Amino acid sequence: MATRQSGRLKGKEIADYTEDLSSEDDELAPTGGPSGVKRKRKAKEATPKQQAPAKAGSSSTSNKNQALARPPKRRRGNRGALELLIEMPLDLLFEIFGKLDPADVLNLARASKDLRAILMSRSSAMIWREALSNVPDLPPCPDDLDEPTWVELAFGKRCQLCERSVAHTSVVWVLRFRACTRCLQERFNASMREHSIYELPQNVRNIMPSFTFGKSHHIWSVEQRPHRGRHFHTETFDRWMVEYKSLRHDPAKEKAWVAEKVAEWTPKYDHAKKCLEWVAKVEKARGRDLEAARDNRKECILKKLEGLGYSSYELYEKVDGVSIWTALPFKNLLKKDITDRAWNNVQEAAVAVAQRYRQARIERLNDDTIKSRYDLVVQLHDKCMKSLPINEFILSAGDLFLVPEVSSLLAETPLDQEMTLDNFNDIFDNIATIASRWESEARQTLLDRLRPKAAEILGVAPDSVTESALNLAFALVHRCEWHKYTEYNRESLDRDLHKFVRHTRPDGLPWNINCGYEVNVGEIDHRVAKLVQMGYDPKTVTCQELDGLGDIFECTACSNPVKGRMMLTWRLALTHSATHLQITKVDAETAEIIRGRMAEQALEAAARYHQPHLVCTHCRLEGTALTLRDHLDSAHGITDPTDDDAVVIRGRERRLADGYRYWKFRGTATKF
Repeated sequence: MATRQSGRLKGKEIADYTEDLSSEDDELAPTGGPSGVKRKRKAKEATPKQQAPAKAGSSSTSNKNQALARPPKRRRGNRGALELLIEMPLDLLFEIFGKLDPADVLNLARASKDLRAILMSRSSAMIWREALSNVPDLPPCPDDLDEPTWVELAFGKRCQLCERSVAHTSVVWVLRFRACTRCLQERFNASMREHSIYELPQNVRNIMPSFTFGKSHHIWSVEQRPHRGRHFHTETFDRWMVEYKSLRHDPAKEKAWVAEKVAEWTPKYDHAKKCLEWVAKVEKARGRDLEAARDNRKECILKKLEGLGYSSYELYEKVDGVSIWTALPFKNLLKKDITDRAWNNVQEAAVAVAQRYRQARIERLNDDTIKSRYDLVVQLHDKCMKSLPINEFILSAGDLFLVPEVSSLLAETPLDQEMTLDNFNDIFDNIATIASRWESEARQTLLDRLRPKAAEILGVAPDSVTESALNLAFALVHRCEWHKYTEYNRESLDRDLHKFVRHTRPDGLPWNINCGYEVNVGEIDHRVAKLVQMGYDPKTVTCQELDGLGDIFECTACSNPVKGRMMLTWRLALTHSATHLQITKVDAETAEIIRGRMAEQALEAAARYHQPHLVCTHCRLEGTALTLRDHLDSAHGITDPTDDDAVVIRGRERRLADGYRYWKFRGTATKF
C-alpha cells in the first residue's frame, strides 16, 4: 500500500544548500582535540581609506592582496534544517507527532511555516487528539475550543492578552484564557465589597466569572489591600447587571434569565473544576519529582563530602535551627545538576560550611556530657541534704556547683571520661566544712554591704560593726529565702553557670544570683521609724526576739468598718505600706486570737499550694499536703499523720502576703 504524500509539496523545487554547507566547513569544524583544525581568522572588511587607489610603486602588493582575499561568507542560519522532516510520508509524520507531548506539538507548529501549515490543517486534528491523550488525567477539550487552542491554554506560557512572556501566568479556566497578573487586575475589578454585587441572586453570583488575588478569600481581610481577595470579571459583571436590572420588574423573565445563565455557565464551572484538580495533580507530581531530584543531589553532595573526610551524621546537625541544606552554597547546589565544574566552584565554601556543622555536632555532644554532669551535681546535693537533719543548713545546688571543689573537678575531668557519683565522694565527706565556709563568706558579703548604714544607726564607727548586726530587725531588708523564684540576669552569669541554671532551675539558682544586693538606705530608715513606732529599740531588738514575742499590730489607717481591722505581724508591719501609717500594738487577748487565725489561714493556703513544701520525716520525700497524706498512708501505713510525720521545708513556709482582717471592733462601728 502506497504511503500518503502531500500533493502540495510534490511540485515544490527542492532547494540545494550544498554550496552553503561546503562554504562553512571551516567554521563548523571542531576546534579542540588533537584532530581539530585550527579556525582561521576572519578577514576584516576594507575601510574606505584602504579602498582608495594605491600609490605608484604599490600596485604589485595591491594585486597580491586582492588575489588572497576570500569572498564574503553567507550566513546559513536555520534554512533547510527541517526540510527533510516535511518530506517524510504523512502517515509516518503523523505517527511521530502523535507520540509527542501537546506542548512539543505546539512548539513544532511555531517552528516553520511548512510545519504550521501541516499541523494547523483540519486533517491534522487527529495529531492533537492523540498528543492530548498522552497526558494522564487531562480533562477533555471543551466544545467551544479547538484542539490547538486548548493546548495553548493548558500548556502555554505567554499571556494571551498582552502577548508578553512573563515568569508567572494564571489560567481563568471558566473564561478560557491565560493572562499575567497585570492583565488580570485590569479585567477583574469588580470587588466583593461592592454593594451592587449583592443585588444579583445568590445562584447567579456563584457562577459569575471571578478571580482571587492572593491567598485570602475573606472580603474583610483585604481592607488595607484592595487588590487582594475575590474580584469578578468586570465586563461580565457590568453586562449581567444591566440585563438583570432591565428584567427586575418582570418576575417571569427574571426567572428565565437566571435559569439561562445557570444552564450556560454550570458546565463551564464543572469543566473548570476538573482542570483545577488536574493542575493540582500535576503540581503535586512535579513536587515529588523535584524532591526526588533534590534527594539525589543531596546524596551526590554527601558522597563528595565523605571523600573529604566528613560523615553524613555530622552534616545533619542543625546550627541555630538551620539545616545545612538551607545554607549557602548547598541551597544553590540543589537547584541544578551537580557537575564537576559546579562542585569545584563551590568546594571551598562548602567545606567551610561543613566544618561549621561538624563543630556544632561536637558542641552538642559536649553539652550532653556536661548536662549529665550537672545531673550528678544535683544528685550530690540531694545526697548531702538527706544525710543532714531535716531543715539543717545546706547550700543550694547552684551554690554547690560554684564551690571550688566541685567546679575544679568538673573542669579538670576530660569530657571523654565518664563520671559517676563516686567521683564526688571527697566532696560529700567534707560537705559540712564546705557549707560552713560558704555561709561565713555570704554573711561577710552581707555585712560589708550593710556596715556603713548600720554604723550610722548604731552610732559607732564602721569598723566596730560586727556580724551580730545582721541579726538586728532593721537588717531584714533582703529576701534571700525567695531566691529560688526570682528572675536572673543572664549577662551577669558566666557561660557554665548559665547552662547549669537553665538545666536545673529552680533548684539550681545560687544565692544572690544577680550579685545585685544593695542596701536600700531609704527602706532601712523607714523600717527603723516603724520599729520605733511599734515600741522597740532598733539598736538592740533582733529578729529572733521579735519572733519569740509574737506581738500583733494594727494599722489603724487601713482599718475601716467595711473591710475590717488590718492585723499585722511584726514582719508584715515592716513591709506594710499605707498612705498614713499608724501602727499600734493590740492587747494580748486579741493577739492570741489573731495568731491562731493567721496560722489557720496559712495552713489553708499551704493545702492549696501546688509545689512541694513539706517533707516526710521517715523517707525524706518532698510533696504537698495532699500528696504526702497519700504517701504516708500507702508507704508507711500512717492514716492519721501528725506534725512529727511531715514538717515544712525551711524557706518554703506559707506566710500571709498581707495582713489579716479582723471583724471585732472596739466600741461602736465608727470608732475603733
